[in-house]
Amino acid sequence: MDARLAFCKPHLALGLLLCFTMGAWAQADPTYNVIDLGAPEDVRIYPTDGVVRNDKTGVSYSFPQPVNHFDASQPPSNLPSATYWDQVSNDRFVTYPMKVSWENALGTVIGGVPDGSSHSFPYQNLTNGYSVRLPDGSYSPLVVLPDTNLRSPFHYDPYAQIYLNDSNQILTSTYQGTSVLDLRTNTNVGLDSLLSGYLSKDKYYFGLNAFGFSNNGSVLAEVLYGTHPDFGGAPQSDVFLLTPLSVPEPAPIATMLVALGGFAFCRLRRRATIARTTA
Repeated sequence: MDARLAFCKPHLALGLLLCFTMGAWAQADPTYNVIDLGAPEDVRIYPTDGVVRNDKTGVSYSFPQPVNHFDASQPPSNLPSATYWDQVSNDRFVTYPMKVSWENALGTVIGGVPDGSSHSFPYQNLTNGYSVRLPDGSYSPLVVLPDTNLRSPFHYDPYAQIYLNDSNQILTSTYQGTSVLDLRTNTNVGLDSLLSGYLSKDKYYFGLNAFGFSNNGSVLAEVLYGTHPDFGGAPQSDVFLLTPLSVPEPAPIATMLVALGGFAFCRLRRRATIARTTA
């Protein structure tokens, strides 16, 4: 085989490899741009303006706030529910519909159903999760969000939070950790290890408390840290803004041209070789 024809095979393979690799990049997990906004007392969310601002420095960042679409006065009759034997009357089963705390523009709801541990006050302890409104208007069964029962195995956890935005993303922040669940891609990204890596070496990570979630997936979190590895020294905190960075998704035409470019180059080299052979 002519060496020039053999030369074109790697170029075609390279084009196909780039096509495959660029397609893989488009499916990679999201990453975040992390910004230290400063002390908690200086940071404030301005819902009307759709920004979060450090009032001390005057620097603002986009932070569009979700809107709760749930009408508590007219709750749907087909929400997920839990049924338990009524131990107060001891003569019947009782069905408890989901207590919804938030509904986004797509019809997804978050909330919880009684976990059955309290019979006198059924909604005191909840099994929390989400439900998606289906095209026919019904709701999917409750999908439980682990570690979000607003209580730990040993004590009540007042810092546990669940947020839902209009991009169908759910932010959970509990004593077990903080993460973002994207219902569109079925990915769950933990934030604790990400934020702990942004502290300087003389700061020791204690934990974080997420307190804000925007429609574009940005997260506001207060990061607690100390000056001693054994939790010595007075705890301090900074507010961090995490903004998701979309992995560059190659345009289909550009991706195709990469592969076709290698193929066209091979054909031109082959034609030139044949022309010189027959001349």
